[in-house]
Amino acid sequence: MDKLNHILNNYVNNRGGLIRYFSKVDEKPRSPRLYRYISVISEIDKSRKDLSIVGSGFSLNETQSKWAAIGEAIERYCARIILKNDVIYEDSFENLSKEKNVLDPKNVTRYLDSQYKNIKRLKQYRPINNMKWVNGKDIINGNDILLPYELIYLSHQQNYIPFREIISTGLACGPNPQASIISGLNECIERDAFVIFWIFKRVNFKIDIDDLKKSNYKNLFLDLENNDLEVEVYDITQYDIGVPTILTLVKNKNRKGFYYGCASNFNYRKAIIKSIEEGIGGYSSYIENLDFHNAIPPRTKSDIYTLDDHCLYYINGGNDEILLEIINRTKIKQLNEVDFETDLSSVLNNFKKLRYNIICKELTTIDIEQLDLCVYRVVTPELAFLSLGPPMLNSKRIELKKQEYNKKINMEPHPFP
Repeated sequence: MDKLNHILNNYVNNRGGLIRYFSKVDEKPRSPRLYRYISVISEIDKSRKDLSIVGSGFSLNETQSKWAAIGEAIERYCARIILKNDVIYEDSFENLSKEKNVLDPKNVTRYLDSQYKNIKRLKQYRPINNMKWVNGKDIINGNDILLPYELIYLSHQQNYIPFREIISTGLACGPNPQASIISGLNECIERDAFVIFWIFKRVNFKIDIDDLKKSNYKNLFLDLENNDLEVEVYDITQYDIGVPTILTLVKNKNRKGFYYGCASNFNYRKAIIKSIEEGIGGYSSYIENLDFHNAIPPRTKSDIYTLDDHCLYYINGGNDEILLEIINRTKIKQLNEVDFETDLSSVLNNFKKLRYNIICKELTTIDIEQLDLCVYRVVTPELAFLSLGPPMLNSKRIELKKQEYNKKINMEPHPFP
């Protein structure tokens, strides 16, 4: 019995299983055919029924969709549990850095001091402020390093106000440490590229995908056409990082609104397919929420508070005009002109040249270890960060990109989940 079937047959149980619920999501009318699964892990805090941990997966491949749903739920589950052997330090950076190797929060992308005034759930960083710290591992030089608690865990600490939003970017579940770390790193790189694309309204070029439409994926594109969906694919790779990053724009010919899928992968073509999957899967989910589940989209951008709000605002036609500012007169390139592949060693070398950090921490719990899986959080402090609110502008990287592109920063809310 393979690992996936072993997990599904032995760990899914609505009464006492690790995974309380696992199911295929049937497509609604006018939705493209794509395998979609959802996985729900039992509540950690039994007194809080609203804290169910949910994972979802979209893929053209059914097995990959199942793994994605299980993996996403597992990584979020592990990130809510503080292991017994994990020490949480509470001190200021000023004091702690005298004795230990500590990541300086001033190098972490975050909000400007002026932005914090309007964000009450967060606290400005000051070297003299007490913070919570946990151990991590610097991937580039192999050294142990302390970093802020909120960059690692998803569980909120009582009476502790973080300096940056607590979200899941960089979490990954995989069959081994290297696979998990690469997956988490790719997500950080994807978000960095998307933020830079959005705030500077800049793509590298549009990719001609006619060859894909004639390949093994021709049935997918026929299905999209039959459902009146248009898909456009763009390169937003940040060449200083050197990892293929692809943006997919999904629109319906007969209604307002749009949705973006995005993916980074060491292999260019895999990044394209993953981006398309994320685009059409995400589009279908949010449209179904609007049309079948009575989701209420934000009426104005000032009503946007969550990542779901960001997507619902734009998919409901909140600001279609901005597309013309971004993709108008974009040059087109053939896939075989731009196709490339990289590896972990090359990517680490690029980060080293930029003097950027890559820090990881294993979060695998005992029960997940028994499944022969592992969970890691990857943190890339200097990369651009996808926020819940306005763009985080306290970033040397964004300042450098601003000078390089000679463009103003787009302060419109982003449209990414």
